[in-house]
Amino acid sequence: MTIAEVAPRLARGEVKSEKLTEECLSQIEALNPKLNAFITVMADEALAMARAADRDIAGGRYRGPLHGIPMSLKDLIDLKGVRTSAGSLVRADHVATEDAVVTARLRQAGAVFVGKTNLHEFAFGTTTEDSGFGLAHNPVDATR
Repeated sequence: MTIAEVAPRLARGEVKSEKLTEECLSQIEALNPKLNAFITVMADEALAMARAADRDIAGGRYRGPLHGIPMSLKDLIDLKGVRTSAGSLVRADHVATEDAVVTARLRQAGAVFVGKTNLHEFAFGTTTEDSGFGLAHNPVDATR
């Protein structure tokens, strides 16, 4: 289901953000050992954000098409209180002290952050072959 399909259903209360987030987290748990797509998974935080989104929407405070939508951020983008390694072991313990502008805007729109995804070290490449956290695999063909 796309955001364009699910957002109106969230707005009408036909779909719950908590359920969508649980489904995303379930897929991450099942597939990440093979794909290595996520460096950081934020299950507890994501579920809390989803519940808050559901409460807001039920209370008539729908913020728009990203409200309650589970999503991830590349591990190059700061999310306050969460590690931002930029795919490098040099920054493996760096915890962001504030949100990046894009993160703040997504948060304001009601997005639900499920985690941070793998990338080429410092984004200096198009693959993850040089990630300190290992190679991420193509979900269509995990051999690549």
